[in-house]
Amino acid sequence: MKHRLKKYLQFRKQSDAVKIMSLFVLIAVVCLIHIIVQAGGIYRYLASPAEYVLSNQGLISQKHIDDLRRSKDVAFVSRQKEVPITIAYKNSQAALNCTMVSKEYLDERFGASLTEGTKKIFMNTEAYSGFRQTLTEESGGGSELPEPEHIQGGTEFVVRYTVETPSDSSDGMEAPSVYKTAQLIVITDETLQEEGFVYSSWEESKLLKEFDSLRVRFEKHDLDGLHISNLQKRNFQIENEAVVIEEEYEIQIKLLHIRYRLAGVILCLVAVFALRQYWLKANAYTMTKNDT
Repeated sequence: MKHRLKKYLQFRKQSDAVKIMSLFVLIAVVCLIHIIVQAGGIYRYLASPAEYVLSNQGLISQKHIDDLRRSKDVAFVSRQKEVPITIAYKNSQAALNCTMVSKEYLDERFGASLTEGTKKIFMNTEAYSGFRQTLTEESGGGSELPEPEHIQGGTEFVVRYTVETPSDSSDGMEAPSVYKTAQLIVITDETLQEEGFVYSSWEESKLLKEFDSLRVRFEKHDLDGLHISNLQKRNFQIENEAVVIEEEYEIQIKLLHIRYRLAGVILCLVAVFALRQYWLKANAYTMTKNDT
């Protein structure tokens, strides 16, 4: 092995063809590394769960939900409603939108065990960063919360919250806000940081009366678009279609990079083979003499 390496270094020093072959081999190796990285990203994307927020121009009945639950690769279906809430921490408060879903969904999504009477509010690091900044700008209260980069997974804070609801009184006057205690849980999972989210749960009976959309979770993504196609055949509109399109665009870009780099690897290998044949013919006499 040491002898071969010594001969290679000698040939590279003496021959421009060997130098060029070495360059092509290096380019091929770099392309292969990029292909492995891109392919790994696509594999992780396809193996990760896919979620779609659905609406329907007509009434979403229990039959629609049951049909969805029986669909291939569907892991979970939950009614949902986005509501404005105010979260108070010590003497500061911030208003934000919260997606109310079923307790079963939160349990499946975050592995949370939601006992009766325990209110939990989940937000990822991005949403937490905005929440903390709002508290800081309004009254400086956010400075008492740790910075996002110092948050550990599953960190909990005791907060107070109130859900903003339309006034039911005849005079149109808003009822005074009633604050309740909840646990604010920060989700630091890197796979859940593409966009900020805030989740909490409602009782199924309340969701049944007030939900305005569905959240469908598939066990994995697909590249052929069958998930979306099947949902649209059921007359559902994809509310988070912009996010879905962006994800598909990123995957197509990665596939395009793989194709180009794979073509580059093939061209480099062909060039190395051709140069090697040329170099062997040009140096056949010298190599035979050295061997003897």
